[in-house]
Amino acid sequence: MLADKRACELYGGKTFSRGLKRVALNDSVFTEIVEKHYVPELLKNQQLFISFSKAMDLAYDKSNEGVVKNLEEGILKSRGDETLSSHPKIQTRMEYADKLKIKVPKGIGKR
Repeated sequence: MLADKRACELYGGKTFSRGLKRVALNDSVFTEIVEKHYVPELLKNQQLFISFSKAMDLAYDKSNEGVVKNLEEGILKSRGDETLSSHPKIQTRMEYADKLKIKVPKGIGKR
């Protein structure tokens, strides 16, 4: 949580939460789409990834918007046990970031 707090101090809670959600979504897209649909085909043809980012772009582009939206909703609704996890749930971390109410230097976190 200290790294989360520091990121919020540097970039603001909204920017932190947006980035955190994107990283978690990328993980889900890779696990649920790339690993399940593209990796088996690559292995069958004895091929390797040439570009991870291109594979992710392909996964986002070729996937139904509803699939990605469901993955995103699943991330936020996750009810996993935080006890044995190295990090709290994404939703918990985002709520914490919102509660910090840290003033961000002008021009930081604006995109």
